[in-house]
Amino acid sequence: MIRLSTIAPPLPRTKIAPHPPRAFASITDEIALSDELANHNELAIARAFLRLSVEFVLPPHYRPDVTGEMRVIGVDTKKLTKTKVVLIVKFLTPQSLKDSILQMYCTSLEPKRGLGQGADLSILTAVKCTLPQAKSEYDNGVRVMSDANITRAMLADFDSIKGGTIFDATQVDSFDNETSEHNPFGKGHNLQSVRDPIGYTRATPDPKHHGQAMCSPMRTEWIKSQGLEM
Repeated sequence: MIRLSTIAPPLPRTKIAPHPPRAFASITDEIALSDELANHNELAIARAFLRLSVEFVLPPHYRPDVTGEMRVIGVDTKKLTKTKVVLIVKFLTPQSLKDSILQMYCTSLEPKRGLGQGADLSILTAVKCTLPQAKSEYDNGVRVMSDANITRAMLADFDSIKGGTIFDATQVDSFDNETSEHNPFGKGHNLQSVRDPIGYTRATPDPKHHGQAMCSPMRTEWIKSQGLEM
C-alpha cells in the first residue's frame, strides 16, 4: 500500500512596510550624517552640531563690525521653551573674537525685542549662505572616524598629557604629600618634628642588632621599647 503524505499549504506572507527613508525620518530620531537638517527640530539639530563638533562659518552680515572669517563651533546647548533651543558657540576666528561665546538659534528668528530685532541669524541660514548645497552634516564635511583612527587619536591625546610617565622619587623635594617611604637624599631629610623622639631624624635607619641600638642616639627610646615588650 502506498501512503500519500499530505503537505500543508504555505502560510500567507505578511507584508512588512518598508522603513521611511532617512531624509524623512522622525524628528525625534538622532540625526544621521545623511539626514536633511531642515527635517528635524531645533533640539535635535543643536545636539547634532554639539555631538559632532561641527565647525561652520558665519556670513559677514551676522556681524558687520567684524573683519575676517568668523568660524565657530558648538560648546553647549540651552533649551528655552518646548520648541526653541539655542546652540552656544565659541569663536575660533578671528583673533579679536577668539574664545568669546554667542547664543544662536538653529532655525528660529531672533526675538523682535532683542538686538537682532527679528532677523534671521540662525545656524541653518548661516550654513546655507556659506555652503549653498549643504543640506546634511555629511555635506558640511562631517565624517565618522574609523575605530583605528579613534584609537590613534586617543593614544595621541594620552601621549600629549605625558600619560604613563614613570614616577621618579629622587626628584621629589617637597614633603607636602608624605608617605611612609622617605627619600634620604631629598631636601629637608634632617628636619625634626616636635613629636619626634630625641635623636630621631628622617634619615635614621633601624638598628640591625642590640649592640647597634645601644650606640644609637635613640638609645633611651630603644631601652623603653624593650622594657614594654618584656
